[in-house]
Amino acid sequence: APQPLSHYYSHPAVVVLGDPGSGKSTNFEQSAATEPNAVFVPIRDFLTFQADRWEGKTLYLDGLDEQRAKSEDGRGALDRIRGKLDELKQPRYRLSCRAADWYGGSETERLRAVSPDRKVLVLRLEPLSDADIITIARDKLPDPADFLFQAQRRGIDPLLRNPQTLELIIGEVRAGVWPATRLDLFQKACARLLQETNPEHEQGQYVPLERLLTAAGYL
Repeated sequence: APQPLSHYYSHPAVVVLGDPGSGKSTNFEQSAATEPNAVFVPIRDFLTFQADRWEGKTLYLDGLDEQRAKSEDGRGALDRIRGKLDELKQPRYRLSCRAADWYGGSETERLRAVSPDRKVLVLRLEPLSDADIITIARDKLPDPADFLFQAQRRGIDPLLRNPQTLELIIGEVRAGVWPATRLDLFQKACARLLQETNPEHEQGQYVPLERLLTAAGYL
C-alpha cells in the first residue's frame, strides 16, 4: 500500500521517481524539514559548492533530471553526484528524478557504490487520490467535492491526479464557471501549461505561446 516518504526514513539511500509536476520537490522540502538532521539541496547547488558544508547530514538531492537536460551526456550528471557523495564519505541520501529520465537498474547499481549499506530503495510517487484532490481544492474553491464531481462528469478527472495540472484547472474554474466544452478546458489548460514558472528559464529567449503550442502539437 502507498506510504508517506517518512515511512522509509530508516533506509540510508532512496531514489524517488515521479512525473513532471507530481510533487517531487515539494515532497523533498517537507520531508527534509521533518527527518532528523536532514537538509534539502538542489543538485545544481550540490555540484557547485564545496561538499563539506553538508557533512554529517542526510541529503535530499532534488532534480537529477534538470542536470541531465543541461548536458549532452545525461549519464555524466549521476557520476558527478556519486563523486560528491564519495567525498562526503557516503552519507545518507535521497535523490529525486523524473521517471522518464531514470535509466533503471544500471543507475541503481552505480548508486549502490556510494550507499552506506550498499542498497538503494527506488520509490515512485503515487497519483493524487480523491481525498487528496479535495484537500488541495478546499483552500481555493467553495465546494471542492462538487469540483471533483464536475471534473468526473466532464471526463477530465485524470488530469486532477497530478498536482500541477490540478492547480491549473482550479485556476480556470476558480470563478465557479466551467469552460463550455472539454475542448475549451483543454485549450485553456494548455495555455497555462505553456507559461514559464521558473524565473531562470524565463530569462532565456522568448518564444511566442502560439509557436510553443504548435511545436507541442507536432510532438
